[in-house]
Amino acid sequence: VPEGSRLAMDDPNLKRLYQRMFFDPKIHQERIKALKGLGELAKKLGCSQAQLALAWVIKSKDVSTAIFGATRIEQIEDNIKALEVQKLLTPEILQEVEAILGNRPETEFNWKAYTQFVQRR
Repeated sequence: VPEGSRLAMDDPNLKRLYQRMFFDPKIHQERIKALKGLGELAKKLGCSQAQLALAWVIKSKDVSTAIFGATRIEQIEDNIKALEVQKLLTPEILQEVEAILGNRPETEFNWKAYTQFVQRR
């Protein structure tokens, strides 16, 4: 567990909650496989997995707003780098992310286009 992470906190209730959320043995192997795949893709793009995730959110047509959270200055600096990474997310790379995750919800509504339309009015 990384020092300074939420899982490293002393709160036993929070630890139990995160362990149930992230380490359920039924889905643990599937998540590890996806994380390794995203790690390889991030390495190929020259970024961190966190930057790839944030860049994907920024680029996604299903997300109208990306809100970055951070508890340390280093996290803010890392988050800002995601703005450059999102420029690398071609349709082919986005398809690769979707193939790795295999959990894309189907929607016919483009929230990003809707938000841009509302902002122009």
